[in-house]
Amino acid sequence: MALDTDTPIPSEVAEDDLYPLDKKEQQKLTALIQKRFQIADRHRSAYEEVWTRYYKSYRSYRKRRKPGQWKSNVWMPITFYVIETILPRIAASLPSAKVTPQGPEDVLPAETLEELLEWSEDVSDLYPEQVKAVKSALMYGTGILKTGPIERKGSNIIREPLLQETTVQVATGELDIDSNPMMQTQQTQQPVIDPETGEPQMTARREEYVEYLGPQAQAVDISHFFPDPLGDDVQNCRWVIHRVYRDRAHIQRLIDSGVYKLPEGVDPKKWDKAISGSISIAKLNRLSEVGLGGGSTMDDEEPRDVFPLLEMWSKTETYTVAGESGEGILLRAEKNPYLHGQIPFIKVVDHTVPHEFWGIGEIEPIEGIQDALNALWNSRLDNVKMSLNQMFAVVLDYLGNPSDLVIRPGGIVRMREGLPLQNVFSQIDLGQVTDRAYTEAQELEREAEKASGVSPYQTGQDSPAYNRTATGVALISEQGNTRFSFKTSLAEHTGYKHLVRQYASLLQQYMPDELVIRIEADRAMEQAQKLMMEQGQMAVAQGMDPNMVMMQQQALMQNPAQMLEILGIDPFQGFKKVTPEGITGRFDFKIDPESSAQSLSMRREQIMSLAQTGMQDPYFKPLPIRKKLVETFGIKDVDTYLRSEQEVQMMQMAASQQAQEAPGQEGEGATE
Repeated sequence: MALDTDTPIPSEVAEDDLYPLDKKEQQKLTALIQKRFQIADRHRSAYEEVWTRYYKSYRSYRKRRKPGQWKSNVWMPITFYVIETILPRIAASLPSAKVTPQGPEDVLPAETLEELLEWSEDVSDLYPEQVKAVKSALMYGTGILKTGPIERKGSNIIREPLLQETTVQVATGELDIDSNPMMQTQQTQQPVIDPETGEPQMTARREEYVEYLGPQAQAVDISHFFPDPLGDDVQNCRWVIHRVYRDRAHIQRLIDSGVYKLPEGVDPKKWDKAISGSISIAKLNRLSEVGLGGGSTMDDEEPRDVFPLLEMWSKTETYTVAGESGEGILLRAEKNPYLHGQIPFIKVVDHTVPHEFWGIGEIEPIEGIQDALNALWNSRLDNVKMSLNQMFAVVLDYLGNPSDLVIRPGGIVRMREGLPLQNVFSQIDLGQVTDRAYTEAQELEREAEKASGVSPYQTGQDSPAYNRTATGVALISEQGNTRFSFKTSLAEHTGYKHLVRQYASLLQQYMPDELVIRIEADRAMEQAQKLMMEQGQMAVAQGMDPNMVMMQQQALMQNPAQMLEILGIDPFQGFKKVTPEGITGRFDFKIDPESSAQSLSMRREQIMSLAQTGMQDPYFKPLPIRKKLVETFGIKDVDTYLRSEQEVQMMQMAASQQAQEAPGQEGEGATE
């Protein structure tokens, strides 16, 4: 959980304001939202306890032994390596969106929107938030993403001369009685000169600019997410509540800007006095459970600077209330500001449970196996300790010194005479459990592999229990990867489609009037050539001389800035101009199947096989296949390693020209 990460954007439509003017209606609405929060909290309180246990299992938490305790307290991290093995396969790539037009007039907007989605996913840092949501799904069964617009500002550092106010005499343009020019005093700014160098002194200032204005997805802590108890998916819930924590300065800034409102009679500078109740933060609670935090509440903070806000969302409305229970204040009440008409949350599940909202993660099926394996390993270690530090039965009356019983190299136990040694001193046999425990531990590990699908080959280990032939290893890996691929496909169909649709709608709603993005240079060149051909054909059809059209296009190709201004594309640098009208249309959204590929090595082999087929088939475009192959090696700047189609054409033309000139040169040499 992070503070002050998302800022509500006020609606520009006056009819969207639902804030009641009557104070009783405000209190009634505040009480309703808090009541719904308590109902949702009560229905998922059992999950909260289970999630804490799963978190402790993932962190391999062990209670610290007290002084004098000798029994082993080892945790075998099965849950950790199972999750960390599956996570890279599911979150290997972003959900690559494919935008399909519904009509012929939507073809160009669909292509532009697909490029804009790819750009916004990269700029908005979707990947790390996606990984957090997927990891939450693997640990607890469910991950939540929250979507919304964000305005991110950057800054340029500009160096300029340091100026100071000075007074100068300036002619007014009139003459006095003696025909001398009349002067007047005027304030102006002049550079400050460094007395040592004689040069103007320089200063630096920061100039802000809008770096990004568009959609963003933020991973939500599921302990702060409260869905309608009757819903089994975000979009069929009547409402959902997201509990967030904001500091005083953030809330005050939104009150001053008019985004948040206050009930009548509440002092704009003392609104916090109307909020009661304790502040319990899930992150602090989890850390305290594993001994890494001091407590789960912020009640000891004085003066109080962090406040819980309840954001209730439905498909048509949104409300914000400060305070979880008891006294609280209504800060926001308006229609859902997002035109996509959906609740702005995305659910990602690991194992789906029909007709239930919360899914099943990787820890739940192997939790009992984890406990049993820990018990066996600790028993084996305790057995080794007992074997090395044995217990003895002794008649103390015939023992010279009890401290002699400590096992040590070359140790001597002094005994008194009177009875035979075997009657005074004997070893206690506690039995051996080590051999049986090894077999039982291996069986438990195999059961964990069955439940999770993570075999030694998925973790990069070797195992004599599995087939050592290449075919056998491939079959075993394929069976495990099939389960991982299904998880990814499930996330794509249940969550990522909604994510892409909401991203596209937010781009259409909130993008600036004109936006310049960067696309692949080859794609930009192809689009520029297509536009120039269409415009040339149109000009010829209107009666323009074809030679004149060709000359104008050749001149245009020499000026990339002019091409960006006229055509909207700079084919040399890969810049493209996008407007809201350019992405308006009717679209269908699909997820690229490549994001469901089993593993990096298998994807690379598939693309190499496809490349070999594509080189011999004229219907395949070889350059995109080569780009996909280079990307599988983790290379980002693909264009640096591959020649463009134009460069290849020029090389082929040069080679053809040299081949034509070569016979003539040989003939001249033979004649001489």
